Amino acid sequence: MLGDCPYCGDLLTSELRSVTCDNCGDGFHIQCAKDADEFSVEVNSRLLGSTSYTLDCPHCGDSWSMGFDPRG
Repeated sequence: MLGDCPYCGDLLTSELRSVTCDNCGDGFHIQCAKDADEFSVEVNSRLLGSTSYTLDCPHCGDSWSMGFDPRG
């Protein structure tokens, strides 16, 4: 993951739990988006006890799914 977080300006790394939008390509730290109150996650239950999570990009508004809970 490359680039800087638009909220804090620090490098986007997995250690700081960063994600990148599949649509616009903008990345951000999950905690920074939470702190800015611009982080939205929907929990989608699936069969066999598997759960997926849908994130809304705070930059372009597009949504994408993840297999892990980004709120963690």
